[in-house]
Amino acid sequence: MKIKYNNTPLIANAIFGLFMIGFVVQSMFYNNELFLLNYLMLAFGVIYFLFFALRIGRDFVIISDDKIMVNRILKKEIAFKDLQEVKYFAGDYIFASAKKKIIIPKKSMKPEQQPEFEKFFNQLLAHNIQSE
Repeated sequence: MKIKYNNTPLIANAIFGLFMIGFVVQSMFYNNELFLLNYLMLAFGVIYFLFFALRIGRDFVIISDDKIMVNRILKKEIAFKDLQEVKYFAGDYIFASAKKKIIIPKKSMKPEQQPEFEKFFNQLLAHNIQSE
């Protein structure tokens, strides 16, 4: 199962990043000089746009037969056999082993894929409770 990123925050990142970059470019044309604040705005604009570009086509969560993997800047994965804790708390799905912890915010998933993920999560939670 592959869960995609929710597009709404991604598009907001792109718009905000482009707005900041556009503001700096406009400032260059009218002032002919850049101040430290302009460089910071340019850097943050590029970072926001890069967040959009890196996430727009990627899968957020990949669930295979033996592991769950979350694609962020640093990938995290936990094998199902190593899971010690599975819970839902404050809008976040939490998967923990002895060494790693994966937190998946519900708002970061595409809304149309949330029921499928919730079904998987409830099955995993029921299996985890029976194992104890």
